[in-house]
Amino acid sequence: NVRCPDCGGELGEVTEFNTMFRTAIGPGSRRVAYLRPETAQGIFINFRRLFRLARGRLPLAVVQIGRGYRNEISPRQSVMRLREFNMAEAEVFFDPADPRHPRFQEVRGERLRLWTASSQQEGGPAIEITAGEAAERGIVCNELMAYYLVLTKRFLSRIGIPQEALRFREQTPAQRAHYSAETWDAEVLTKRFGWVEVAGIAYRTDYDLSRHMKHSGENLTAFVEDRKKSIVCHVIEPSYGIDRPLYCLLEHSYVSDGERRYLRLPGEMAPVEVAVFPLVRRDGLAEKAREIWAMLRGRGFLAEYDESGSIGRRYARADEIGTPYCVTVDYRTLEDGTVTIRERDSTAQRRAEVSSLPEVLHGLISGSISFLSLSEHEGGEEWKDEEGEQQRRVE
Repeated sequence: NVRCPDCGGELGEVTEFNTMFRTAIGPGSRRVAYLRPETAQGIFINFRRLFRLARGRLPLAVVQIGRGYRNEISPRQSVMRLREFNMAEAEVFFDPADPRHPRFQEVRGERLRLWTASSQQEGGPAIEITAGEAAERGIVCNELMAYYLVLTKRFLSRIGIPQEALRFREQTPAQRAHYSAETWDAEVLTKRFGWVEVAGIAYRTDYDLSRHMKHSGENLTAFVEDRKKSIVCHVIEPSYGIDRPLYCLLEHSYVSDGERRYLRLPGEMAPVEVAVFPLVRRDGLAEKAREIWAMLRGRGFLAEYDESGSIGRRYARADEIGTPYCVTVDYRTLEDGTVTIRERDSTAQRRAEVSSLPEVLHGLISGSISFLSLSEHEGGEEWKDEEGEQQRRVE
């Protein structure tokens, strides 16, 4: 008589289901294999070699980026639930008797928005607390966990996720994986899907190394010089999806104000950092623009050249893909060697010398130079471009 709590329908038969993809290796299909559901195990089985490479020092962090495969019952919600996905994981090995981080003092004052498992079960809210307080009061298991929560917050903020849309939710005991003693999920609030998990920071204890040692017979212990003894390392695992944070970034960056649409991407995340346009294709402007474009590409910028259509349409195309700055070569460029730089979000324009353009753009993209500090754009006489649209010629 038990019914589905969501739709009220009858429940189907209970069956076993393996979320790992099974396959066979070689001719005859006799060797069974499984596609990896995570990148972590490749790190664990190579721990002894990695520990030697790190000269036997702890804590030791090993990072791997790659693809994972999970046989999802119902892939859905855009890139939220996929059978093949991209991930970046770090396994941080440490002595359980010394769960400190050597750089924790640099982050201990940073505030975190934490929603504990007990607060969820009691219907309570998330709390704002510093990383130092969270570690000292036992809200998180140790300094290492608090440190990587802060690094996760900083990373998501740097790529463009608003702080007010980010929280860390502790998984309840019923939600945690079998290997985890404590797991915090970084979640981003989206308009379409609500709160979305984009990363998980798990305390895997010594589960993985101990199991590999038990079933392989290999010695995966680490000798701690200060204590003159061998230990089985414990592990903190920050695990990041690639697809979900990218979706969240695009949703939070998309702006439509009625007059125009653009992606408000940070300069470091934009697929094109700077677009170079000639004001018109005649009078040597196109040739000069191509010269500047080639110079910027040679200096390492993700630069694009466009001379198709009106200057307004070119600006619109650049805005739609999130290009933060557009450089326009106009008639004044041929006279005094300066160009117009247009800022995406405000559409304001400033001038800069071609000779200093790479340094100026680098400063603008990194945030070390304020756009408003550049020289004001000066207006000029009216003219018509090659498509007959009214424009302004910069004098």
